[in-house]
Amino acid sequence: MGAGVSAGPPPAGAAAGTQTKTSARLRQAIAFLGSFLLFNLEILATKMLLPSFGGAAYVWTASCMFFQAVLLAGYLYSLGALKWAGPMKYARRHVALLLLPLLCFPIAMKLPDLIERPMTVLLGCLLVSIGAPFFVLSTTSPVMQSWAVAEGEHDAYEIYAASNFGALLALLSYPFLVEPYTELHFQLKAWQALYFVYAGLHLTCLPRQDKRGKPVAGANTGSGLVWFMLALGPSASMLAATNLLTLDFAAVPLLWIAPLAIYLSTFILSFKKNPWYPKRLSMTAVVLMVVWLGFVLLTVMFSADFAQKWIAVRRLWAVNKFMFMCAALFIVCIICHKALAQSRPAGKDSPRFYAWIGAGGWAGSVLIGVVMPFIGRHTAMPELDWAIAGILSLAALVVRDRKHLGEMLISKASISALSEDGGKNSKLRVTIVALCGVIVLGGAGIGLYVNRSLAFSEGIVYSLRNFYGYYTVVQSKGFRKFYHGNTLHGMQYLDPAKQDTPLVYYHHGSPIGELLRLNKESVSSIGVVGLGVGVLAADGYAGQHFDFYELDPDVAKIAEEYFVFLRDSPSQWVIHTGDARLSLERDPTRKFDLLILDAFTGGAIPVHLLTRQALQMYEQRLNGDSLIAFHITNRFLNLRPMLSALAASEGFVGVAKKSYPGRTEHDEQYYSSWVVMSKDSAKIKPLLDAGWEDLAPMAGGTKPWTDEYASLWAALGN
Repeated sequence: MGAGVSAGPPPAGAAAGTQTKTSARLRQAIAFLGSFLLFNLEILATKMLLPSFGGAAYVWTASCMFFQAVLLAGYLYSLGALKWAGPMKYARRHVALLLLPLLCFPIAMKLPDLIERPMTVLLGCLLVSIGAPFFVLSTTSPVMQSWAVAEGEHDAYEIYAASNFGALLALLSYPFLVEPYTELHFQLKAWQALYFVYAGLHLTCLPRQDKRGKPVAGANTGSGLVWFMLALGPSASMLAATNLLTLDFAAVPLLWIAPLAIYLSTFILSFKKNPWYPKRLSMTAVVLMVVWLGFVLLTVMFSADFAQKWIAVRRLWAVNKFMFMCAALFIVCIICHKALAQSRPAGKDSPRFYAWIGAGGWAGSVLIGVVMPFIGRHTAMPELDWAIAGILSLAALVVRDRKHLGEMLISKASISALSEDGGKNSKLRVTIVALCGVIVLGGAGIGLYVNRSLAFSEGIVYSLRNFYGYYTVVQSKGFRKFYHGNTLHGMQYLDPAKQDTPLVYYHHGSPIGELLRLNKESVSSIGVVGLGVGVLAADGYAGQHFDFYELDPDVAKIAEEYFVFLRDSPSQWVIHTGDARLSLERDPTRKFDLLILDAFTGGAIPVHLLTRQALQMYEQRLNGDSLIAFHITNRFLNLRPMLSALAASEGFVGVAKKSYPGRTEHDEQYYSSWVVMSKDSAKIKPLLDAGWEDLAPMAGGTKPWTDEYASLWAALGN
């Protein structure tokens, strides 16, 4: 065709087809952006809540229960509104609904001063702060899909795939691109700006005519119960895996995201136009589980009470646990979500399908967030959640195939057919072999777990599960030990003559023991963030006063009732319950000669206690230029460079020391790492003379944490 020659207007049918394709792409873009904003809001809201709840790992689980509940509410609302008004009439009302989140702008968490019922307060804060925008965003997929069906699209479930892809991108971009390079206030402003783009895009793809009379792809091969069960199992599995990982590592977005990203990726793979599903996944899973179990058998015997200097082996075990959790979660989710995709209804019935999925997802979160903590309150068994979730996932498949399984069990022909060749019988043989393998390996795993788990220890004295974690007091081999999750937080001799001797990270040869000994004459008032079993009071003397700040009242009960350090200490002491940072901020008159930061949630240090704003507040609670000590022992993170940068940013000088005690008969002296800071270099000099290292050279360009910025990547890289 030559230049300047007009081709004339396109045929009417071609123009209509082009317009339909454009509208379809716009609806997919809206679904993508809506889910992107939805999941970004989940992370931002939970991150803002963490400091007020002591950085507890359970904050994410409780928040997910809220998110699933609002998501279900959005699905039910969409189902009712679209059924009552129809997609054409409802379109105008939905545009008005998009204005509702403006009432919550600018987004901020409104928290009370005192948090006595953490679960209730957390849910209330989320409802008031982000309930409206989250509700509106949760209606995106059902509404877009109903508009697509109204305009005659044959496979509107591509919108669902686009929605899940947007959610996955939000999750993966946050820890790698957003959190390391931007501060929280910028993230919130950017989110609000993107919401206006999302709302404006709706005006470009409102349905213009109703073509729902056309036949659409996807027969209704499932039922509400099947959809509910197939959604419940993976949701519960995802939260169970998240609880285990954050308890051992840290309650940070990076570890919230990994299980949720796996969960969403299986939705994408199952609902995309050409679904992906690996052949013979069941048999592959059996082989992988055999390899994993062999590796576990080589390492699990060394995972408890192992000498602290073998830190590399402990890290290897933790990585092994992380990889297994992710692999197991992927297998559970891909199987259940494939079944969901295969049983999805016709496009016009998709709102009902979403409602059942939302109900199942919410039920899974309630199971892990409320039911299991209630049932297992006096059973400190973190793995129990995962076991129940796995059983429910298997039950969902049984419910789906109950008719076929019943026929197979009562039919002699089905049994004899196993010996014959053929694709269908081959699949049946693979399924039965895989099932037998899982049963055998499951039995072996249960036996190993019972043999090694604290929950089944013969010397168990006390166990408890609450909002802040799992607590166990165990008595064996001449010691009484206190565990939070799988991490040892305190220990004492059973021998009355030696009960007052500080052990584990606090023995007399440890850095904190040396610090207390060198400053015994000058330190009369000590603040301690994190109680544990109260072991630091063992080094107290008459006239000395300890203020212990403990997040969880149940830990205070354990320290007072099951250990002797507080009871036998000659010093005076008092326990303040609640988040330490908030408690210290509320009492500006209290001053200390030494402030010790010794707070842990499981094996993780709450991030909000290590920021510039926190350090500024700690300085205000010191008598003059006194000392601040940080306990940073950790199997996975090296916090020394970050604390070095933190000290430099606020004009502090600091020193650091690690202790490597020799292996003793029962390993009652543990490896530990401490950092001490002060603005008075004269108070640091005795520690330098005693062999402590200057903290300054450790910074290495690391950026200090703030309330607006905290990334674990630098600490993981050391």
